[in-house]
Amino acid sequence: MKRWNDCFLSLVNGWEGSPFRMAVVGDTHVPDRMRKLHPQLLEEIDRQKPDGIVHTGDCSTTAVLHQFAEIAPVLAVRGNRDWFVEGQLPSSESFEILGQRISCTHGHGNLFHYLIEKVKYFTIGYQQDHYTEMLRQKFPGSRLIIFGHSHTCLNEWSGCQLFFNPGSSVHVPNPRCGRTYGMVEITPGGTIDAILYPLTGWKRNGREWVQV
Repeated sequence: MKRWNDCFLSLVNGWEGSPFRMAVVGDTHVPDRMRKLHPQLLEEIDRQKPDGIVHTGDCSTTAVLHQFAEIAPVLAVRGNRDWFVEGQLPSSESFEILGQRISCTHGHGNLFHYLIEKVKYFTIGYQQDHYTEMLRQKFPGSRLIIFGHSHTCLNEWSGCQLFFNPGSSVHVPNPRCGRTYGMVEITPGGTIDAILYPLTGWKRNGREWVQV
């Protein structure tokens, strides 16, 4: 059976000569939290004209991935809420493009990491180091590590590694982040540039979007 990520991986494996631009989204939670994607999201990503799209997990249904695939080839990983896509998506995916190794995972780790994270969250709050240290150990050779799960955006270099979380377009526990998505550009010269973009104009009302 053809894997979901095959088209994206074939694209990057043969890529050469020009910068590669990918949109990064995560934690879209359709239909478990919302009936449909943020009304601005697909339009914004289409406007960016990415070469590929990475989804960091908790898509909840492959119908969402089909929507993104109409714009560009999609690479997606399995999140902790992806019950209905079990077996269709890997827990993590790594690839190389233009000499740079990139890894993507949801970020909840194994059951032990997930339970520890929940205890810390409800006792001392969000701990960024919980994620970055776990991911550093899991992907020591990766220049760019893309993850989600926390719904908290991050665009930060630590040593020679860039940790990038596009945040969520749905539920935002940290209001300073807002609803966001990301764009990453990798150049033939080895430069990696990442930018976070806000999603505005809409708010949640239960499982529906309301324009503001």
